[in-house]
Amino acid sequence: MQRFLNMFNVIGALLLVIGLLGFASGGRWVAETGTHATSETGWIYFGAGLLMLVNGLMSHLMGQQADVNQKSTTDEKAK
Repeated sequence: MQRFLNMFNVIGALLLVIGLLGFASGGRWVAETGTHATSETGWIYFGAGLLMLVNGLMSHLMGQQADVNQKSTTDEKAK
């Protein structure tokens, strides 16, 4: 469970929340200083959040595979 809570997933979840808040407020919540609030800005945060979650999931799955490979190698050396 700890490996799944890596920074990719934490930041991805935060970006998804920010994106959803941007949708709910019509872009006013995610507008940067000096820019006009547009509803499309929420899509940027939402897409970045999804990308970060996919990256975190891949990192988690690759780590699990590495653990399995390391265990099988250790078991073969013990024989």
